[in-house]
Amino acid sequence: MTSTWVVGDVHGCAAELQLLLEQMDLQAQDLLLSVGDLFHRGPDPAGVLQILQRLGSRFDMVNGNHERSLLRRCKGQATCSIDDLRGDGGTVMHKNALPVAEELIAFIHGRSYLQRRKLCGSAWQQSETTDWLLVHGCVLPGQIPEQIPPSQLVRKGRQENLPNHPYWYETWHGPEFVVFGHAQSAAGLHVDAHGNPWCYGLDTGCVYGGPLTALRLEDLAIMVQPNVGSRVVER
Repeated sequence: MTSTWVVGDVHGCAAELQLLLEQMDLQAQDLLLSVGDLFHRGPDPAGVLQILQRLGSRFDMVNGNHERSLLRRCKGQATCSIDDLRGDGGTVMHKNALPVAEELIAFIHGRSYLQRRKLCGSAWQQSETTDWLLVHGCVLPGQIPEQIPPSQLVRKGRQENLPNHPYWYETWHGPEFVVFGHAQSAAGLHVDAHGNPWCYGLDTGCVYGGPLTALRLEDLAIMVQPNVGSRVVER
């Protein structure tokens, strides 16, 4: 079976990413996707970059809020100080990224903020859902996903028009299945009253001591790599 894996927020946790990939044992036809927020906060952004570069065409991603902030600051150009590499809200990136700053920025430059793909595999044989979406933060019910601006796609997303302003994933009923990151509080599978799966949150807080988690789209299998020592970098 061809496998399409999606990994949650990596945040510079290269050791856990490498161990997770060793578990996956990706084959030539398999694909690893990322929900974004690959480099900021954690101890080894350079290592994350090198791991993903080695995957070549077997890797793809959407940008998260930290990539968006970094690209807006540097406008796609190489940087020369650690302050230039800060992410959303001034979030720090470890100084080991400095020697590979130009490569890192080129790696995320031009990436999309939303991807739409076709569902296939055993989990979807009885489903009327045909597409799935990859996004960092949210899509909003009642809006065409491709028309939502990146500034919203990378956020958590509340529905301000509803009582108590629920988060988008609390009422999302498709028609697409959505895989996202960004919010540890939203981690896991979200289903409707009939048990139909509609979205999956993959941020399990690796950089804060939690595991790094990946989801296989074909059968909704989960792979978990426990934290082996990576922690948030002190500001």
